[in-house]
Amino acid sequence: MPVRILSEAANSDEASADTVAPVEDVHQLRVSIPDIEPEVWRRIHVYSQTPLSGLHAVIQVAMGWDDAPEKSISRVP
Repeated sequence: MPVRILSEAANSDEASADTVAPVEDVHQLRVSIPDIEPEVWRRIHVYSQTPLSGLHAVIQVAMGWDDAPEKSISRVP
């Protein structure tokens, strides 16, 4: 099942003078399943350095999926 991901920056460029460690960029993603009514979507936040495997895991949890192979149901006449 295809998943559509739209990205937008979730943090601002403003930094506090008290910051002692570099702040990693965080991105807000809108993940949706196309061609489904009503629309199914989730808003997630991930760090810039999140590997693709980590993004995969985050999407799985956000959508309530268990990383199982896609199942199909067919009607028997």
